Amino acid sequence: MRSQTASDDAVTVAAFRVLAAARADTYGLLRNLYAQKPASEWVKGLLTGEVVRSLSRAGHGEFRSAEIVEGLDKLRRCVEGLRRMSAKAALMRLAVDRTRLLGGVAPGYGPPFPSESVYREGRLMGDTTRAVAQSYHKLAVYVPQDSYDPPDYVAFELDFMRVLCAKEAEAWGSGEVNDALQLLRREESFLEDHILQWVPRFCEEVLRETRITDFYRGVAQLTKGFLLQEEGDLKLYLAAARELVDSKLQEAASPGS
Repeated sequence: MRSQTASDDAVTVAAFRVLAAARADTYGLLRNLYAQKPASEWVKGLLTGEVVRSLSRAGHGEFRSAEIVEGLDKLRRCVEGLRRMSAKAALMRLAVDRTRLLGGVAPGYGPPFPSESVYREGRLMGDTTRAVAQSYHKLAVYVPQDSYDPPDYVAFELDFMRVLCAKEAEAWGSGEVNDALQLLRREESFLEDHILQWVPRFCEEVLRETRITDFYRGVAQLTKGFLLQEEGDLKLYLAAARELVDSKLQEAASPGS
């Protein structure tokens, strides 16, 4: 019986590792969609359909909510439309869209700048910015020195989740199940205390303010759908991980182990 339990636990640990790695990939892809400014090579990759295919593959089937499916569909249809124009024209349309939707240019011209402190406090570099930076520093994660964007910029918060998930995958892979559980708790905490407090509202603003292409509308819908799905899924992952860790602790404490 004990060998069967150990075998089951090994399968569960492997499944957790794959899941964490897939979630890291998804957060990384979303991060890139906000961080990447439209440029020639990026647009070429977009027009080949590789960006949308990568998003569709990410998560190994985790894209299952209606909002996620609709967001992907918008992206596909947008890319199909952009293919019918020159790369230069497509680049221009996406660049104008990005400036309006992510630039925080001026009141009345697109959504407010996508940082947590702007949406929660009505100002740049507020208390939430410092709280986010402290969360990064605890794991030795830092904003690039050449960046003009604050630590609570949407791309950086998504990237922090990518880092947490990647570290979780490493912990499962090396058998450090307690470390993996603690990282899962950090993920849930950062998601609930920070990202979910403002990013879904920002995504709604993008959906309302889109004027030229559906690209960032699709990105926003995909982002919102994935984050809301994460909110529920993380609770399930944590419950299962706690059960696994408890099982391993009991096994280690039992006579003859």
